Amino acid sequence: MSHRAWARLVRAVATQGLLITSLAVASCSSGRGSRGQDAIQSDPDGVDSPSDVAEDTVAPEGDTIAPEGDTVATTDVESDDATCDDCDDVIDTDPPLSVCTYPFALVNPEGHTLGQGCTLDSECQYGVCMQPGDLGNEAGEDAINTKFGFCTRGCDCNADTDSRLSDEEKVDFLCYVGPPGSQGKLKYVLPRCTTVADCLDYDPNYDTCALPGGSGVFKACVAP
Repeated sequence: MSHRAWARLVRAVATQGLLITSLAVASCSSGRGSRGQDAIQSDPDGVDSPSDVAEDTVAPEGDTIAPEGDTVATTDVESDDATCDDCDDVIDTDPPLSVCTYPFALVNPEGHTLGQGCTLDSECQYGVCMQPGDLGNEAGEDAINTKFGFCTRGCDCNADTDSRLSDEEKVDFLCYVGPPGSQGKLKYVLPRCTTVADCLDYDPNYDTCALPGGSGVFKACVAP
């Protein structure tokens, strides 16, 4: 065989071998890809398939799923039933104040003080001279004063804090709520006392130091 013919034979054999090798590699790669896909779908060892992973990563409404290794962030949902446990605007108030039957404004600073005897309203600092028989001072078992007029004023009424006795005034006076049967709607000031001697400082006609109307905490000067 000539040298040229031998060279052509060698090239033909080499080309055929290269073609066979390429076909084998392609077949192997295709087989591995198919088997890998089957392994994922069949889940033979309990490993989550892509569809399982997708289902597991679906976040409930309002939550956020973070990538693996990161902190999971959660969106707080405000409740419609939220209540205020510590509010600055909460106000502690006293029981409702009644309507004033008698005025409480100072109209005559030079007049008679609370508890002193009087005959006319104009004689009193607050323009009220309560006489025997006046509303809240009627004769009877619970009468406050049936013997003479005395200066007084309304108190704890009209939802007006100015009608209340000051801390200093509470030392010497009380706001009488009565008489019984008035359901606390009639209130006026009486001088406080421990004995009748305390009452004589206001007027010599006082003869009793007792719980006004037969009830209460502090005694007051009365003349039933």
